[in-house]
Amino acid sequence: MRKPIISQPVIITGGAGFIGSQLALHLLKEGVTAEELLLVDAHDAFQLRPCCEELRNRGVNIVDPDDFLENLSDFSKAKVIFHMGASSSTEEMREDFLKRVNIDYSNSLWDHCTKNSIPFFYASSAATYGDGSLGFDDNPNQFHKLFPLNPYGRSKLVFDQMVKDMVESNLTPKQWAGFRFFNVYGPGEEHKGSQASVLWVAKKQLQENGIIKLFKSHHPDFKDGEQKRDFVWVDDITQTLIAFWKNSYKNGIYNLGTGKARTFIDLAQAVANALNKEAKIEFIPTPERLREHYQYFTQADLSRLEQSGYTYKPHSLEEGISKSIAAIKSTI
Repeated sequence: MRKPIISQPVIITGGAGFIGSQLALHLLKEGVTAEELLLVDAHDAFQLRPCCEELRNRGVNIVDPDDFLENLSDFSKAKVIFHMGASSSTEEMREDFLKRVNIDYSNSLWDHCTKNSIPFFYASSAATYGDGSLGFDDNPNQFHKLFPLNPYGRSKLVFDQMVKDMVESNLTPKQWAGFRFFNVYGPGEEHKGSQASVLWVAKKQLQENGIIKLFKSHHPDFKDGEQKRDFVWVDDITQTLIAFWKNSYKNGIYNLGTGKARTFIDLAQAVANALNKEAKIEFIPTPERLREHYQYFTQADLSRLEQSGYTYKPHSLEEGISKSIAAIKSTI
């Protein structure tokens, strides 16, 4: 690894990933220097992914996740740790792997930040809510009732519950927050393949074939294409993370979406409008392997976030899609 140029770095785990790289770019625009930034991620990912091109060109430092953990004591004076690094695949079924990278790793960073009074902000997920039948209340007293649909969601819920226990034991960093991201979309997802947001899938299909393929509904309460998700633009995510670091908002675990569920048809139409194309849609069966774990409705309850002291004004789906398409075009 390259030795960090300064002794008080701004650290982003998962820095070569979608949200991590966009957070790094946002911090650079906010005045954090390239020398101050330290990304924690795989070197190969950092060198190959398009979302990291500007970060590479600016000379941002990168350290391997295992090396970082082994040398964690060297970073006792970090300015902040944004923990975006984890396995985010909803199709990952290896429970032992998810325990190591999503739970144990997170716990080590939490302990480090607690002992050294380092601000700590981490990514949780709306996958913790399972099928949504119990609602989307981010009150920690409701965590024990939740039943995620897949191992990924369970791993995120386990760490949220651990944080709840540590808060009750007064074992926390002085400044911290966890955010349950809903369906994040935006520039920087080229490398995600099947895990990329529907924005990328729809854009590619419309440009290549003139038709956007959406999953049919296999639920009696939802018509084809009218499955609803809370789609949130990545810049709203990164802006919130930075705002919580730079201000003394109330510590806690918060939902982070728009607070408004929209249909996949709405998203397809927004993509088509941004590309100045007709929104031709074809419905295809949802793959059997996904049906058991499929969320038909998600919508962030933002009431606790609004009580944190932070004034949150997320962009609409149409605004976010338009800005995302424009940003993607500018890098091609």
